[in-house]
Amino acid sequence: RGADFRNIMDFEALFPGTIGSPYEPAPETAAKVKAAVAADPARAARYAQRFGRTIEQLPGALGLFHAVIGEVKGRAGGEPFDNRNRIYMGFGDDVALNRTVKRYTASAAAREYVRQYATPTGRISDPMLTIHTTSDNLVLGNDVTAYEVPAAIAGTSDRFVARFVEANG
Repeated sequence: RGADFRNIMDFEALFPGTIGSPYEPAPETAAKVKAAVAADPARAARYAQRFGRTIEQLPGALGLFHAVIGEVKGRAGGEPFDNRNRIYMGFGDDVALNRTVKRYTASAAAREYVRQYATPTGRISDPMLTIHTTSDNLVLGNDVTAYEVPAAIAGTSDRFVARFVEANG
């Protein structure tokens, strides 16, 4: 997922050496994120707020994103995400951040794989219900728009329903 890739790149640039390559997930990613957050809680709070999360949610979320991105690269057979032309903003010293963030070039075949197999088209043939818990620390409520907007564009929003329940996880 492109947004998850950008979150990983942002964090690695703000906390160098924490995550390393976005495509090489490691079991210790969450622990490294937790240590980085503890070492600079003010910076971590700005980062967390930028993405609508709490500091406590960062280790689990970034650990999951790291694993997903690595799996997507493996399935796609190459680098699926490209951030060469991305301007990162909203973290304080954005000029320094954009000089620091590592840039990746996606391969055409891997991008096509993501487009074909992992991009919501909105063309819903059967009714779709998504249920989201309000206190989920990994998937935010606004992630529902990743499905809602394409369905509206494709003219199938009458088949899409999102419901929210108050719960954790």
